[in-house]
Amino acid sequence: MASRPPPVFDRRLKHLIRVQILSPLSFLVSLGALAIGMFIARPCISDISARHWTYIAPRDSLLLIYWAAIYFAQIGFALYITLSTSSVRAQTLISAGVGLRLAFANLMLAIWVPLWLLNTHATSIASTVLLGLAALGLLSSVLYIQVRRSDPVIRPTIKHRPFEWICVHLPLKLFLVVLFHVDVWQQLFMAVGFDYGEGKRALNKSVWPTFAVVTSTSALASMWIFATTDFAWFAAAVYLYISILFNSGPAPSKSDSIPDGVLPPPTGSNNGPDTSSPPSPPPPSKALDRPPEIFAALVLAIALLTTSYVTSIAWTRLGGRREGQIALPSEEQEAAAAATAAAGDADGNTARRSKSVALRSSHTEAEAAQDDEDERRRLLVAQESTPAQLEQSDIVNEDVNVTRRLGSASGS
Repeated sequence: MASRPPPVFDRRLKHLIRVQILSPLSFLVSLGALAIGMFIARPCISDISARHWTYIAPRDSLLLIYWAAIYFAQIGFALYITLSTSSVRAQTLISAGVGLRLAFANLMLAIWVPLWLLNTHATSIASTVLLGLAALGLLSSVLYIQVRRSDPVIRPTIKHRPFEWICVHLPLKLFLVVLFHVDVWQQLFMAVGFDYGEGKRALNKSVWPTFAVVTSTSALASMWIFATTDFAWFAAAVYLYISILFNSGPAPSKSDSIPDGVLPPPTGSNNGPDTSSPPSPPPPSKALDRPPEIFAALVLAIALLTTSYVTSIAWTRLGGRREGQIALPSEEQEAAAAATAAAGDADGNTARRSKSVALRSSHTEAEAAQDDEDERRRLLVAQESTPAQLEQSDIVNEDVNVTRRLGSASGS
């Protein structure tokens, strides 16, 4: 007896199972790594961020709220992939739209945490690469979903499917925006030495590069927002730029009196100096003044994003109104014109038929009256004429009748 072949699973179902397993697992790994780096490790993530402060660094408290929103949205994504897999639409959105790219971004972030805590030049370069790869993965998911928006299976809309928008599209957008607008560039500035860790002079060298980064990223985001009316991207980017405006510098240190640009002496022990970590200046004793170029770039970015979003809404509504005013009446007018033309053709055919019938009836009545008149004349002639005259008159009448018939036939 031949054995049965093993069951063949659908490729989409197998991919969906991988997403259901790896996405929550990567979420827990990423959350655990961030929690350890923020609350347990010393120095923690915020301490190193203060040592390597840049002009593009957001305020710590506001950034913490932002990351909390990302992880709450990812909890919703975990619930969505668990509860909404019975429909083909949800399977397509999860397997093809999101896939393992969100899990990949979470794993890249989990690896980034210990590299950030090591705080060396090599780890800064590696961290920049990791964050860039995570951003590219999330960007591919966002682009795929947006390109397939006309597909009835995949359509990112907050109006018709709010639960799906919050659980699927929101975590992707929030994660991508913070990487694209802040984290990648902040890590890159640390790698090239444009941060406070290299002294105040090195920080001042980053003024115009920061201006270029803020204006260029906000310009690209504005074009995207105008084309897609993306509320999530607009709100997240504006929030991050506002948090950068509220960050006037790392927390001041009362015990520090070392001037800017001078590295503190290494702390040593009985056995010699401690070289386990590279020296870096402590937080400044007063808040750093923000250059006017950075302030102008941030205000310009917020204004540009807001203008693009409002203009996109107005353009969408105006376009829909124009389509409603032109398309619908034109169809009605075409239908009415077609009906009028058909009715005109029918009336014309009826009129032509009535006219022909009337002409035929008029010819018939005229011929009948003429025949009666000829018969009457014949009787009168018969009463008054001789037989020879009668024979001659019959011949003449016959010729006249033939002539009349020919004339009536040519007239009709």
